[in-house]
Amino acid sequence: MADDRALTKVLELRKKHEDDERGKWAESLKQIEAFEAQLNRLDAFKKLYLKELAGQQGKDLSVQHYLAYQGFIDRLDTTYERQQKVLEDLKQRSEILRQNYLTARQDRRIIESLLERHRLAAIKAQNKAEARMNDEFVTARQARLLIEQNKQS
Repeated sequence: MADDRALTKVLELRKKHEDDERGKWAESLKQIEAFEAQLNRLDAFKKLYLKELAGQQGKDLSVQHYLAYQGFIDRLDTTYERQQKVLEDLKQRSEILRQNYLTARQDRRIIESLLERHRLAAIKAQNKAEARMNDEFVTARQARLLIEQNKQS
C-alpha cells in the first residue's frame, strides 16, 4: 500500500520532530535549573556580605567602608532582580517549548492511530478475501460431490 508507505515516512518525520521538540524543552529546563542555581548563589553571597557587614558594624567602620558595602549590596540586588526577570522569561519560553512538544507528540499519535486503522482495515480485507476463497472452495467441492453423485445415480 502506497498510502501506508507515505504515512510511515510521515510518521518518521513526526517522530524526529517530536524528538527535536523534546530536546529543546529539556534544554530549556536545564537552563532554568542553572539560572535558579545562579540566583541561589547570588542570594547566598548577599547574605554572606550582609553578615560580614553586621559583624563590621560593632567595630570601627568608616562611612566610606559602609557606603562601599551598601553599594555592593545594592548592585547585588539589581543583578538579582535582572536575573529574576530573565528567569521568568526562560520559564515562559520553556512553557512554549513544552506546548510545542505536546503538540508534536499529539501529531505523532494521530499518524500512528491512522496507520493502525489502515493496518486493521488491511487485515479485515485479507480475512474477508480468505473467507470468500474458502466459501468458493467449499462451494466448488460441494458442486463436484453433487456432480459425482448425479453421475453415479
